[in-house]
Amino acid sequence: DGDDDYTTVPGTDLVVTRTVQSDNASYYRINGKKCTFKDVAEFLQEKGIDLDNNRFLILQGEVEMISMMQPKAKTENDEGLLEYLEDIIGSNKYVEDITKVSQRIEELTELRQEKLNRVKAVEKEKGSLEGAKREAEDILRKDREIRRKRNIICQIDKTLAIQKLKDSEKMQETLVEKLSSAREISKESKGSLTKIEKDHKKQTAEHEKLVSELKKTKSDYAAFERKDVKLREDIKHEKSSRKKSEQKIKSEEKTIENLTKKIENFETSVPTLEENLIDLTEKKSTDDAKLEDIYKETQGVTEDLRLELESKKKELLPIQQERTMFQAELDTTLSEIKLLRDPTTRAKKQLAAAEKELSELDGIQAAKRVDQAALEEELETKKHRITQATVEENSLSRKEGELSKKNVEYLARSEDARAILQAGLTRSKAVQGILKASKKGGELSKAGILGRLGDLASISEQYDVAVSTACNMLDFVVVKTTEGAQMCLNFLRKYNLGRANFVPLDKMKKGAHDRVVETPEGASRLYDLISVQDFTLSPVIYLAVGNTLVAPDLGTATRWAYDFDRRWRVVTVDGKLIETSGTMAGGGNSVKKGGMRILNSRENVGSSENSSSDSLEEDCANLEKIAQKAMDDLKLCREKRRSLLDEVRHLKKRVKVLSVSIPKLSMEIVGCDTTRKELTQRIPDLQKESILSPEGTDKLKTLMKKVEKFKSDMSACINMSEALDKEISKVQKSILDAGGPRLKKQKELCQKAASELNKCKKELNAAKVNLKNSKKSKEKTEKSLDFAKRDLDKTKEKIESITQTLTELEGHAMIVMQSYEKAKDSEKEKRNALDSVIKDFERIKKEVTELKGAEVEISGELDEIKKQVKEMKRHINHFDAEMLRLKSEEKSQDEFDISDDEAEENEDVLCDENKGTEEPEDILARYSRDELESEISILEKERYALEKDANMGAIAEYRRKEKDYLLRVSELDVATEERQQAKKEHEELRRLRLEKFMTGFSVITLKLKEMYQMITLGGDAELELVDSLDPFSEGIVFSVRPPKKSWKNIANLSGGEKTLSSLALVFALHHFKPTPLYVMDEIDAALDFKNVSIVAHYIKERTKNAQFIIISLRNNMFELADRLVGIYKTNNCTKSITINPRSFGSGKNSSTPLKDKSNNE
Repeated sequence: DGDDDYTTVPGTDLVVTRTVQSDNASYYRINGKKCTFKDVAEFLQEKGIDLDNNRFLILQGEVEMISMMQPKAKTENDEGLLEYLEDIIGSNKYVEDITKVSQRIEELTELRQEKLNRVKAVEKEKGSLEGAKREAEDILRKDREIRRKRNIICQIDKTLAIQKLKDSEKMQETLVEKLSSAREISKESKGSLTKIEKDHKKQTAEHEKLVSELKKTKSDYAAFERKDVKLREDIKHEKSSRKKSEQKIKSEEKTIENLTKKIENFETSVPTLEENLIDLTEKKSTDDAKLEDIYKETQGVTEDLRLELESKKKELLPIQQERTMFQAELDTTLSEIKLLRDPTTRAKKQLAAAEKELSELDGIQAAKRVDQAALEEELETKKHRITQATVEENSLSRKEGELSKKNVEYLARSEDARAILQAGLTRSKAVQGILKASKKGGELSKAGILGRLGDLASISEQYDVAVSTACNMLDFVVVKTTEGAQMCLNFLRKYNLGRANFVPLDKMKKGAHDRVVETPEGASRLYDLISVQDFTLSPVIYLAVGNTLVAPDLGTATRWAYDFDRRWRVVTVDGKLIETSGTMAGGGNSVKKGGMRILNSRENVGSSENSSSDSLEEDCANLEKIAQKAMDDLKLCREKRRSLLDEVRHLKKRVKVLSVSIPKLSMEIVGCDTTRKELTQRIPDLQKESILSPEGTDKLKTLMKKVEKFKSDMSACINMSEALDKEISKVQKSILDAGGPRLKKQKELCQKAASELNKCKKELNAAKVNLKNSKKSKEKTEKSLDFAKRDLDKTKEKIESITQTLTELEGHAMIVMQSYEKAKDSEKEKRNALDSVIKDFERIKKEVTELKGAEVEISGELDEIKKQVKEMKRHINHFDAEMLRLKSEEKSQDEFDISDDEAEENEDVLCDENKGTEEPEDILARYSRDELESEISILEKERYALEKDANMGAIAEYRRKEKDYLLRVSELDVATEERQQAKKEHEELRRLRLEKFMTGFSVITLKLKEMYQMITLGGDAELELVDSLDPFSEGIVFSVRPPKKSWKNIANLSGGEKTLSSLALVFALHHFKPTPLYVMDEIDAALDFKNVSIVAHYIKERTKNAQFIIISLRNNMFELADRLVGIYKTNNCTKSITINPRSFGSGKNSSTPLKDKSNNE
């Protein structure tokens, strides 16, 4: 204690002083050495003291300031809780860099926008040249397309010539080979005929020899099969015997095991029972002695009764002993009788079972033979039925195919008739009347009416909607002459049928429909898609549809209608129509269809030419009846075929079962004979075993006599003992009545002991008798077990012998079977060879005749082919020269090359680049020579029209602008990349700031909880992020839950609670970033006695790792201090004194200061 209660670590003394003079000048000293404030600051920072933020200095104002802090500073000069924590954690070092990078991003964004504006300006200038450039390119493209198509024409011609050349050369080679081959074959065939005749005789002899050998091997194999069946039945019987022996052995072993356990139990229980008998005898003697004592006490009263009781007991004792002896002898004799009778009883049971089985065996065997015959008959029947059903099923299968075709045909015809009928019903009344009157014998039969226009032509089904929409004349009636049309009009007026339109053929212009029409992009005309019954009707069809085009969709239709030199009338396949005037029609939920007959209808059912609705209705009904009948026939056929297939499947399953069951029954029938033989041999033995031997019979009679004698003696003993027991009970009752309750109780104990003793004696006698009987039974069972084992060994030897014989038999049978299969294969091969020889002879003879005529024809064809080869080579050379000329023209236009603007099409379709992906013939197959010639003519006209106003220099100017545009775009890309890099740097700095802040924040939050719980003894505190996604946007909230209160913001607490909360945060911050020195100024001013003590003890604990200088006026704070420093003033000068407070508690002189030093050195 005192000045010596601590140890100074060498080299750790540090004295920092400041001297202030009266003129306000000051200077510093470190360990007595004079220095500047900067030197002091650097020295203290090296020691870990934070002079930048003065975190070592904790003032009462700082504690109060924490409780009043906002979550985040509102201006740059303010400080909120977020800035306060960032300053301590150190994440604010990234703020300045983040601000600089943000400013840089703004600058780069402005620079990029400037570059973007320049790109747009250059792009606008480039776009202004697009039109002129496109016109110039169109001219070049037309020239190139013309050359390309001419080149393709040359290639097509050359390809055709090459193909013809190859075909001719190939044909030439083929004919040469064919001629030489025919001559060689003719020569060989003549020699082969003689050779084949000799070979035929030889093959026939060998075949007959193989057939005889095949029959012999088949017979041998059948004999082996019969032997195999017999041996297998023998094995089955022996295995059954083995199984019975094994079961008997198992049963005898189990019996021996049980008897052994019984013997062990009896041998164990006899000594135990003997010991119990001794104990019970002693107990009875004791109880009798006690009873005797009681009797002595009551001797005067019960003496006569006791003497009478003893007399009766003495009289009863020899009777009981005799009875016990007789009972033991009786039990022993009965056990011997049972052991003597057991073998005969068992043999009688086996004899009865064997006799019963033998009596039933004939019936079972006869039943199995009947079953076998029935199964064999059923097998033959099933096989025959399978053959018949298969034939019937094949017939029905062919019939089903025919009926299916007819059904489809009749249904189609019915549908066509119904469609035509429906179309006819929609016609006007006038048209129907005219068509009906035009029939033979009708009023207009001589008017020359051909029919309704829509019924006189046909079109593919996919264009049905298009033609019904685009053609308004389909309901017009076509007549041959104008006079016929006039007759029809008079007919309508006569019967008031309404209006109708007529087309007279004699007034149609000729030739308009035959003209070649160039359509946009090679589009198909509706006229070209229509087929007519009569060529003379073509002008009428052309009048109805004109040059209307058919487009797959509305977009294509719009392009064809408006984007070419002339307006076209276009209809789409789904019924949208564009007129030459520019109007469009379409839409709605339904479309027109059925106006014209469908091309390639299955039959012209009820041809609409001059047909009426009545006949169509009748035809339609008849066709529907026929179609329904065909459907019914088809269903019936399918049902029959399905039932036949099911029947065949079930028959095959049954045949398979029968094939297994019949051999099995055969073996069972043979097994019955074997079983009968065994039973016949075994019954005499069992009969002998079921009868006792004379010695056994005599012994049994003797034992039975003993039993009767023992029973008679036992009965006499029982009668005598029962009479004495009654007399004894009567005397005992009298004694008990005289002796009182005590005597009765003791008497009951004696009786109980006597009862237990008798019971133990009986158990002991029974155990001895059972032990003796069990040993005898065990000996007999062991003998029976040995006999069963010998039978089992014999049975196993028989099985092994038969198995070995069967194995040898199978080996021989396998050899015979292999010989049979080999002979069968050889016979088949030889038969095939014989058939082949005959066929070869006929074939060669025919070939010799044919080859003679073929030689003359081949020689003439060779001469013709040689001429064709020469002509084709000349054509190929011409086409090569033409293509070379077109390529040289292409090279002369290099200065106008447009390959930079779009992908250039290959000039030569057969160039090397295409050879890897597609064959030249496949490429050229897409082109038509006539179409190419027509397209070249059109392209030349279009090129001539474009050349008038074209500016060929626009291409070069456009490329210069495009180069400038690409340069500006590259500058824009560079600016964009710089901005992206700045953004990445900005995001990285934000990430580092967030990671560093959150790491420190987590540590401070956890320590804050711990500190607050320690200071408040059970409260809780939490630093919460207002925005958890962006901690720096809204700041931090300091929430506190004082003990036994709810959560509150620190601003809503009392003064003491604020101080405790702020101190907990201050201590948590200093735990996160500790310093070796702390100075605290009245931090306990607002705390009560309890909380001051808690804070004081916590600071005392922290003095292990740091030094604390505390300014405090609270006793329970400074009484825990290691040193107390007092400041006082004398003679207008400040002085200090330091004391050790523990020296006062130890009784030393407390008035002696440790140190007294003036501050005005």
